[in-house]
Amino acid sequence: MLLKLQKQKWDEWAIRAELRRRGFRFKEMAKESGFSASSLRGALSKPSTNVNRYIASILGVPTHELWPDWFDEDGELIPAKIRTKLSRLRSLSASHESRAA
Repeated sequence: MLLKLQKQKWDEWAIRAELRRRGFRFKEMAKESGFSASSLRGALSKPSTNVNRYIASILGVPTHELWPDWFDEDGELIPAKIRTKLSRLRSLSASHESRAA
């Protein structure tokens, strides 16, 4: 029997939980990385390219999979104006889908 693997959906809390599960703590990560603990925590809720890349490397997951709304498939930060437009399009699409259901 073959199991179909699904990509994990990541959000701030899933990333925190996975870091914790692997034994990482923000204070220890700060000493190791040179980023402040508050910068590490903050990067989970708003983009900070270098910090996000560091967290992604620890988890072994590409930045665009952890934060698909912020990073493109090349790992480059999507400009804020484009992120805003994409977010609006996604919410419009979701509202149309819910009305159709």
